[in-house]
Amino acid sequence: MVRRRGTREGKDFDKLSDDLSSLAVDAVEFGSGIRGHRLIENGLHWVKDVVFGEDGDRFAADNAATNWSTIRSFDLNLLRRRGDRAISHTLRLLRHDLDALFPLLTTN
Repeated sequence: MVRRRGTREGKDFDKLSDDLSSLAVDAVEFGSGIRGHRLIENGLHWVKDVVFGEDGDRFAADNAATNWSTIRSFDLNLLRRRGDRAISHTLRLLRHDLDALFPLLTTN
């Protein structure tokens, strides 16, 4: 059982969740693994779903969903490498500014 407490958008929260694993580790190491998983979930999957609408996509072609997910990850990494953190705001700005967009694709 893992308990998460904090404040989000000005509101307190207190949440309990069950996390299962077959790993033979102590509580500290298990908690560290859960936090690491949450960092990935919040830093990548959440952004890809909310900003790019990935979970709502329905593709007919066999590899289309995987291909688009790879492209979105590439885009996200380009923006983060540039130092952008407000991804949805940056995407809105870049959609209409090709002079700012194209240098992203040519930087090392």
